[in-house]
Amino acid sequence: MILNDRFLFIHIPKTGGKSVFAALSHLDNRGHRSPLGRIARRLGLRRPPLKARLRRHDTLQTVHRLTTGLDVFSFAVVRDPYAHAVSHYRHLKSQNKNRTFARLTETRTLAEFLRWRADAPPASRLLENKNLFFAKLPSQSAFVTLNGTLAVNRILKLETLEEDFRSLCDDLDLGPVALPRINVNLTAPPVHIDEEATALINQIYHDDFDTFGYPRRGI
Repeated sequence: MILNDRFLFIHIPKTGGKSVFAALSHLDNRGHRSPLGRIARRLGLRRPPLKARLRRHDTLQTVHRLTTGLDVFSFAVVRDPYAHAVSHYRHLKSQNKNRTFARLTETRTLAEFLRWRADAPPASRLLENKNLFFAKLPSQSAFVTLNGTLAVNRILKLETLEEDFRSLCDDLDLGPVALPRINVNLTAPPVHIDEEATALINQIYHDDFDTFGYPRRGI
């Protein structure tokens, strides 16, 4: 996440958002961590946006729940739901052995993991179970909607990120900003999306297809 008095970047995990964060992180004016901010977050108390305790992958709904008077341009990056599901699975499988739920991918196929992801109970935001929340990520649209309606001003797509980011910087008068390539894995073994995995992705990411205009498979 990046927040200042001009814009808010909602960082959806596994969408290429690290590249955007690296390019614009010098503009992040979120308040420093403090005991008061931590307590206010736990109690759900609303604070001025730049003083609220906001985490890097907070949803827009969480930002609005914890802040008052937020009125800035907002944007996020999304990607094809099938690619997102595979990237999330690979990330847990090969890069996050320290996470509590990474073991779920060690012996499970993509379809088996997606079945757990679809059936597991929602993470309790009151208890702030970050590991469970990351393991069973909601759809991408859950990060950028309020009451079921897309509520950020602009959506950038990973598939056209360089062009979309350049246009964004022009519109925000940020000047030319280099966009680094981060977490690009060209050596990861392929992950097969079989018929069951396709159906589960269609289920988990149902709102993403409708909200962001990505085509469904297997229909």
